[in-house]
Amino acid sequence: MPSKTEGNCDIGRCFGVPASPCLSIRPAGDPALSASLIDVPGPLSQGREVHLPARDAYFLMIYLAPATHADILPDGTRLPPRLFPAQTICLVDLKEGASILLQTDLRAIAFVCPKALLKIAARLSESGSARLTCLRGKEDPVIGHLADALLPLFRQADGEAPLLRHIAMALCAHLVHTYGLPDDAPALAECSGCMRPDCSCGGARQ
Repeated sequence: MPSKTEGNCDIGRCFGVPASPCLSIRPAGDPALSASLIDVPGPLSQGREVHLPARDAYFLMIYLAPATHADILPDGTRLPPRLFPAQTICLVDLKEGASILLQTDLRAIAFVCPKALLKIAARLSESGSARLTCLRGKEDPVIGHLADALLPLFRQADGEAPLLRHIAMALCAHLVHTYGLPDDAPALAECSGCMRPDCSCGGARQ
């Protein structure tokens, strides 16, 4: 059965689904990457606030169906809602946490990728960087294929299954190779998910 004993398997609670299927996977020893299957119905007319706590990790979500939500800035300001098409991703640095106002159904896979694990992936591959740029609504077929491979495993495999470890390491390697920032990139590039209207990190801003 899927493991729910690791700290990062609590993400479902943030979306109001504490019993959401979750896999905690150790592809290279400690630390563990978590993958949660989030499936929640549309909220009431006022929407549902989702608050992700601060962690030394990146939050990655791939939308399995279209969803609409609005970013909530640290001061409580709500930005205009936007549609995130199916098979697109968001990538957020959780160093200060993150918040959204969910306005539709949400079916997605949410990953918590510890920065320590990304450093291992970059070191093993001898390329890429564990410092990632932020992304919103970006198409990424590679992550889409990895999500398709992961979906049937949520209720069948445990976090020690070799296939899961391969999928998790492939995901980390793809992130550090594709979205890793150069060592000399300005710190502004590591913002919390393009949540500021004046963000200049270069992430997708559709």
